[in-house]
Amino acid sequence: MSILRNTIILAVLFVLTSFKMTSEFQRVVYTCTNTEVKCYVLENCENLIQKCNAYRGKMYKMREQEAKNLGKVLCNCGDIK
Repeated sequence: MSILRNTIILAVLFVLTSFKMTSEFQRVVYTCTNTEVKCYVLENCENLIQKCNAYRGKMYKMREQEAKNLGKVLCNCGDIK
């Protein structure tokens, strides 16, 4: 009985871990189309919009993994100058 219970617990943990990884992979972020702007943020922010406009880029919404693939890194809005 305890082997069955342990197997069920491990299966549930595996499913929950897989779901967390998938949801992080699919998270939507905001970044600038200009390659000089290396940041992405989790919520649209005025500092990133202003920086993007200064570099004549456009704001773009994409999946977090896509932003990482473009060489972008996660930034806090307050850190963007």
